[in-house]
Amino acid sequence: MKGLSNLKNLKELYVCENEITDIRGIENVPNLEKLSLRNNKIKVFMSPFPFMPSLKHLNLRENQIASMNEIRKIDEHIKSINFMANPLAD
Repeated sequence: MKGLSNLKNLKELYVCENEITDIRGIENVPNLEKLSLRNNKIKVFMSPFPFMPSLKHLNLRENQIASMNEIRKIDEHIKSINFMANPLAD
């Protein structure tokens, strides 16, 4: 995700339905509290998942996440995560 490095104070980001496959660069938005990546093409996360201490809500509904191993990469401090409509297995 390019072009985020100047958005240091951004609190919410909605990038739904953009055919995103890779979230690299999201760590450049340290104050992000809510991230919606609904209906994209995300299959895997970088490991480790970017440490984003302010992130509390993550929407990954309707992506292509097929493995519980990907979910395990996400930090435990996130209060709500939506994985509905993903082909999860394991």
